[in-house]
Amino acid sequence: MGKRIIVNPVLILGDRQYPPMSSRRGAAKGAGSRRFSRHHEEAGLNATHRLMQWSKAQELVQVGKADGHALMSATPDRKLKYDFSHPTLDVEFTLFVNAGDEERIT
Repeated sequence: MGKRIIVNPVLILGDRQYPPMSSRRGAAKGAGSRRFSRHHEEAGLNATHRLMQWSKAQELVQVGKADGHALMSATPDRKLKYDFSHPTLDVEFTLFVNAGDEERIT
């Protein structure tokens, strides 16, 4: 993909059903949103974060109606469609089961 020059303001989309982002009438709230806001301020970007259905957010970025997507993992297929920044957030996932069911997980 070609390099894109970012002009302020920018619109960053995210999945409304993926914590640590949460949505209040489509506006991003919560710890994840605050972290991204600080990151964009430090980069000198006037960014608006809006949350919506995952597939709709991807579509709007692909057709140029939004500037970026927050909290998307860089997979080989996605690297064909998007330019990714350096990682800005490390996410750890933990699997948990009901007590006594540990033998079902190997």
